Amino acid sequence: FSWSDEIYRIFGLAPQEFGATYEAFLTAVHPNDRENVKNEVNKALDDSSYEYKVNHRVAHTDGKERFVQERGKVLRDAEGCPIRMIGTLRDITDRKIAEEQEARAVSSRIAISALLETGLEQLSLQKQLTIALDIILAVPWLGLLNKGSIFLFDKDTDHLIMSCQKNLSEYLIKSCARVLSGHCLCGRAAHSRKLVF
Repeated sequence: FSWSDEIYRIFGLAPQEFGATYEAFLTAVHPNDRENVKNEVNKALDDSSYEYKVNHRVAHTDGKERFVQERGKVLRDAEGCPIRMIGTLRDITDRKIAEEQEARAVSSRIAISALLETGLEQLSLQKQLTIALDIILAVPWLGLLNKGSIFLFDKDTDHLIMSCQKNLSEYLIKSCARVLSGHCLCGRAAHSRKLVF
């Protein structure tokens, strides 16, 4: 392998720190993306007309996630045997972050719109809360499991009352049916009005 100093910087490595093997290169690719990168390289090795293009994350030494785009082509000898691979690598982290932020904004707007529409329908409060919970759990960027609950506050008893739930265990349904404000995660979140976990 022969890399420019800029590529070393993108990967978070000192110039010439990198071992000059394909296996060493793969260790610099994020573990969850290695198979995809290997598949693209193999396609380029198998098909003389294939130019690979792959986006992947870098296992950066500073712990920050970086995104890169690689493009490459295999050069062959007169008999068609691979003799060399050339390519470019570009840091696309800023673009990727902007795309993710835009996707989050769009999914948030869709969820808010759906929540507002639900509030305008002639439904019982229970039905509105159940639909609202489904909408919230469907927002992809929240990264939540498809389970949760909505509590309503009873100011007379200072308790949160579980008003609807989805996919909670029987134990949680029973133990969290009524939560004193300030206790457990949900009670602390309600009391402080801040994200607790």
